[in-house]
Amino acid sequence: MEKYLQIGNDSPDISANIAQAYFATLNFDKGLEYFERTIKDNFSEKNYAKYLFSTLYLEDFNKSKYFNLSSKFSKLSNKKKVSTYKVDLKNNDLIIGFVSGDFREHAVSYQITGLIRELRKFHDLKLFAYYNNSYEDNKTKELKSYFHKFENIFNMNDDELINKIVDDRVNILIDLSGYSSLNRLSVFTAKPAPLQITAFGFLKTTGLEEVDYILLDENILIDEDDFKEKVLKIKEIWSTLDTTNICFKTEELPQKINKYITFGAFNNFNKLNEKTLKLWSEILRNVPESKILFNNYSYEDSKVRDFLYSVFKKNNVNKDKILIENGGNREKI
Repeated sequence: MEKYLQIGNDSPDISANIAQAYFATLNFDKGLEYFERTIKDNFSEKNYAKYLFSTLYLEDFNKSKYFNLSSKFSKLSNKKKVSTYKVDLKNNDLIIGFVSGDFREHAVSYQITGLIRELRKFHDLKLFAYYNNSYEDNKTKELKSYFHKFENIFNMNDDELINKIVDDRVNILIDLSGYSSLNRLSVFTAKPAPLQITAFGFLKTTGLEEVDYILLDENILIDEDDFKEKVLKIKEIWSTLDTTNICFKTEELPQKINKYITFGAFNNFNKLNEKTLKLWSEILRNVPESKILFNNYSYEDSKVRDFLYSVFKKNNVNKDKILIENGGNREKI
């Protein structure tokens, strides 16, 4: 792809893809270089979103720079804000809208399923889902049964979706994606609902003035000044894993057979950082004979595996304690 750019095809979209590829292989400096090329002469909010999402994996990205990028994203998305709302709570139920590209077999869906099911019990609430994805599965079908209205918005442009939300008289609009690939934050910048919240799908600030609140676990909140949104701290638990329709057998613990405990981490490697690995190293050192299993497609890259081994070695954890798989069936592992 770099050669393609060198011969004169200076495409911002290709630069963004190269930047993401560098991030995936841990070359963050080159990744940032290409993201800067992406936004230098291009005015696409999608590439700004890719840039902002990728900063999630950097521990020391400049906060002012991040807010500057999100401000430009907002200005590019929708300059015209909705000024009036068709809201009359005396004659209407409270309507809560949820916007996501992940109403499917995805971690976010399992986080919100129990919440949606419980909210459905309140008769004066109406729950609307706006699904930004063309793919549907059994989880999608289940979620459809809980929402009062479930609409696929994948082929709607921003103006159409903004008008849809306003016409639906949504009182509270909740983003479940942040800057992830199937987000519709560009719609939130028009403020189509009087109260807007971001939650679950993206733990970093959106940096958008138009998003009023973010839901966070008080146990992981470091500094409220890192957020443009007002922080709503959840005291007991930030999110739950709904297991109602997950079929699994509770068998004898592997620890009884292996005689040691195996910890597991099945996330995309880019969601980890050296501080986290240092903490896990301490746990491994203090739990006799313990091991940790990493399982995700991102470990197919030998550079990623070598980096992982090197960090644990630096923290006095031997390589034989580290088990790595390249994805596959997680239930069997």
